[in-house]
Amino acid sequence: IPDDSPAVQANPAPPTADTETLTPGQERRQEIAEQKRQARENQAARDAQCAAWRAEVQQLEPNRRVFMTNEDGETERMDDVVRTDRVAQLKAQIARDCN
Repeated sequence: IPDDSPAVQANPAPPTADTETLTPGQERRQEIAEQKRQARENQAARDAQCAAWRAEVQQLEPNRRVFMTNEDGETERMDDVVRTDRVAQLKAQIARDCN
């Protein structure tokens, strides 16, 4: 005798993340986790930038003569005024943006 009754699933598929409805508490926890992840990424980028600025200050500050390569591939000396201005600019950025 053929069975014409609709099939009944014993174990329905669990809801997927797309169709799952979140409680307000779960939504808030997800928002907080995302904010923390973003803050960690921002801090890592800021730390990398600060390290680069400090390295440049260490390179420029003790030297009286700093040589650079220009766009044409030629080596030229950085003017002392430009060098001291750059060191001052970098120190201001470090004081403002770095710990």
